[in-house]
Amino acid sequence: MNGVNIRIVFDTGAPRSILTTGAAARAGVKSGAPGVTWAGYSGGRSVESWIGPFSSFSVGDEAVKNTRLRFGAIQLDHADMLLGADFFLSHRIYVSKSQHKLYFTYNGGPVFNLAQAADAEPGNEPPAAQAPPASAAPTASAAADEGGQVPQDAAGFARRGAAYAARRDFSHAIADLGRAVDLDPANPAYPYQRAVAEIAVHQTKPAMADLDRALKLKPDDSKALMERGRLRLTEKDEPGAKADFDAAARIDPTLGLQIANTYTYGGAFEDAIATYDAWIGAHPKDPGRPTWLNDRCWSRALWGQELDRALIDCDAAIKASPRVPAYRDSRGLVHLRLGQFDDAIADYDAVLKAQPKLAWSLYGRGLAKLRLGKTADGQADINAAIALEPKLPDEAKRFGVAP
Repeated sequence: MNGVNIRIVFDTGAPRSILTTGAAARAGVKSGAPGVTWAGYSGGRSVESWIGPFSSFSVGDEAVKNTRLRFGAIQLDHADMLLGADFFLSHRIYVSKSQHKLYFTYNGGPVFNLAQAADAEPGNEPPAAQAPPASAAPTASAAADEGGQVPQDAAGFARRGAAYAARRDFSHAIADLGRAVDLDPANPAYPYQRAVAEIAVHQTKPAMADLDRALKLKPDDSKALMERGRLRLTEKDEPGAKADFDAAARIDPTLGLQIANTYTYGGAFEDAIATYDAWIGAHPKDPGRPTWLNDRCWSRALWGQELDRALIDCDAAIKASPRVPAYRDSRGLVHLRLGQFDDAIADYDAVLKAQPKLAWSLYGRGLAKLRLGKTADGQADINAAIALEPKLPDEAKRFGVAP
């Protein structure tokens, strides 16, 4: 990259390719430099990213000249860049274990997804769309798969449907996955995959039916249980959601934190806190403990209850990892809820010094300033937050955080 050697991790689970800020700097590209634009946050509230110009990027014999790449404040073990699903969708990859080599060919289309990172976060899904019937054939423009071949069986339609879904073309994804379901009705993976696409376009009833179908075929599918639990929580069926989450956790005990976070953003705070309590109590010496304490603090801060306990958690997280801005962002909300507006502003100032475009911190600082009568400064912060995340006021209001 720009003549500098970097180490790459291939990661199909990452929706977008991203470079570390350190590797970008070694190649001569930094935030604030000419041609570099801010690209939003990914990975929750903690990873700020930018898109900048690079004169060259090459892997093996493939070279891309004068391209733009995403880079961000990510930490990778012994690597400089993740090549994510965007790269895999534009290439066919072959791995030869006997030769210790990897071969790939370019399929066409953009190599890197440079859309703003926030568009893949929960709460930023596209508007509801009318799905074609499950048995509908794809349109002429979608007649061939990524390699130019027309699918001939359920697996082929499922692969193409997954590729459409990864590109957020959910109408074609739902149609292809419907063909897969019709051709192989005993395979639980296909109704599950179609349900995920249906949820992305807010087709709740068809998604619930597909998840019920998938779980009837495979009752111990933890992924389908988690997805149905989330959907039930969205539909205010908390007992049903809890039953699904409990069943998923029995199958896969590592899902505890994921379940707790889902409860938090679904507004089921008592269940969230109970789940965090169980997880943190079972892992007293794990290096991830500061993050979990922060998550429990944030959950109580959004809830607006047990704020004294929230403050203890946030203080402990910050003491263990003082350089993580997200922890002070959480404590800022606790101080705001407690009416400790000067303390809230101090925390938000520290966060925004490190990450000037963290919308929640701008919004929280604006509210604290308004409470202190600093109307013009407070409204300026709130306006800046809304410019970054237009949906933030509605999200904050849902948790009782409003001017």
